[in-house]
Amino acid sequence: MIPFLASLALALPQSTPQEGYTLFSPLDSTETYLIDVDYNIVHTWADNLQPGKAVYLMDNGNLLRTYRVGGQPASLLDGDGGGVHVLRWGGSEVWNFQLANSNELLHHDVEVLPNGNILMLAWENKTDAGAISAGHDPGTLSSSYFWTEKVLELDPTTGTIVWEWHLWDHLVQDFDSYEANFGVVADSPQLVNINFPASPDPNGDWAHVNTVKYNAEFDQIVLSSRNLSEIWIIDHSTSTAEAAGHTGGTFGKGGDLLYRWGNPQAYDRGTSGDQLLFGQHDIQWIPDGYPGEGNFLVFNNGLGRSGSPWSSVEEFTPPVDALGNYSLVPSAAYGPAASVWSYSDTPATFYANHISGAERMPNGNTLICDGPSGRLFEVDPLGTVVWDWTNIYPNPSTNKIFKARRYQRWLWSEKTDLTALFGDTIDFDIVGGSARAGDQYVLLGSRSGSTPSSVVNGGLEVPLVFDSFTINTRRNAGSGHFQNFSGVLDGNGNATAKLNTGGPISVSLIGRTIYFAYMLIDGTTGMADFSSNPVAIEIIP
Repeated sequence: MIPFLASLALALPQSTPQEGYTLFSPLDSTETYLIDVDYNIVHTWADNLQPGKAVYLMDNGNLLRTYRVGGQPASLLDGDGGGVHVLRWGGSEVWNFQLANSNELLHHDVEVLPNGNILMLAWENKTDAGAISAGHDPGTLSSSYFWTEKVLELDPTTGTIVWEWHLWDHLVQDFDSYEANFGVVADSPQLVNINFPASPDPNGDWAHVNTVKYNAEFDQIVLSSRNLSEIWIIDHSTSTAEAAGHTGGTFGKGGDLLYRWGNPQAYDRGTSGDQLLFGQHDIQWIPDGYPGEGNFLVFNNGLGRSGSPWSSVEEFTPPVDALGNYSLVPSAAYGPAASVWSYSDTPATFYANHISGAERMPNGNTLICDGPSGRLFEVDPLGTVVWDWTNIYPNPSTNKIFKARRYQRWLWSEKTDLTALFGDTIDFDIVGGSARAGDQYVLLGSRSGSTPSSVVNGGLEVPLVFDSFTINTRRNAGSGHFQNFSGVLDGNGNATAKLNTGGPISVSLIGRTIYFAYMLIDGTTGMADFSSNPVAIEIIP
């Protein structure tokens, strides 16, 4: 075991898992599951579409789900998809988007932006002839297809693509001086060598990007290329036109790479001995407020690692300043030279050669998905396993999982705004967990905010500033406005409440935000002993 290092120095080892609910979608099932830390199913989404790879819970409790569209040339590639849709808590569809034709296919991963738009990965076919014209060695091509990558930004309200980036616009090659993109690879670390790796995928899947994640602080996107064993960062502040070139955007480099890490052989600034990533998945920035914040976390599959194969989870600190600029010494590879924290087991029996992922928890623990075996487990900063479960759905022999996420939320709202001019409604989904099945819940509101918390009998802090609206929601918990604002959790520990304004709402409240949270009552003591996260609802015209 590699010991706990500096980046987690403030995180104490945890003997218990991080509270929350773990979301996963088995690759051989059309259902998506949410389980608690006691391994009980809290909620299930049933679907009639075959799963793609990634699934996530959105801030309002809706499920963002990728799915497969068969019958296209790229449908034969690992990680195929073609469609993305959003399902409400109850399973009804909110919206649906497909990109699946003979030359394009959505695949692997998606990411929700702060403005509600969705980043998506897509393959695009440039053909073997196109690859040769771009400087690829024709002697190494084994398919008539040459699949490269693009990133699309979808506005789900209109179904339109509002921004895009194409890997094809950022190439370099030193094979054929008579073809496009010719240059010195080592002098162009901002570009991707079309002839690396030397032995391309037999199906024409060149880079095989499997992850897309976003950093709002820097307005940057990180991508994971499995076949090059590298992660790349690009600038999202560009226009689509700038993203196709080499200038423009906040960092002045257009759509060129701002940073890359994992395999300096890919840009001729290292050897096999310098390679740090091996077919990796699930690159992500560690969120603010979490141990290791601002660092990267990645599942290092270990595919092609020398010696006996083994997987690890790596945390590394990028050489970035406060403005999002990455440093690079001339003629050297991008740093760092090593991770600041890593997990693997000893002896090295933990090996997942494909799919898989990892996620840092707020308490410093790390949730790990061994995708091929369907195993989900959590380790503390010292590498001690504190939670361990192997998926049994749809059955123990077909239980693969692309990756998993844990959510520290217990209250979700159907949406985040109320319309003032007419009667509007919001469904609140209350998730108490199976251990609280049959307990009483009370949903409360506040016009005054979520901080500071208010203390109820028994000493429980509820993240609301109690005011007259709080009293109103409590006294009228079963009324037409506050339907099921109190009640009993069902056998899975769930309940649904509805806010019904009746409308119109007073003009004086337009632009105001109201807050909601629920508390649970212990059946034995009759005292409130649990409170949820707060949910903010804005009143709009």
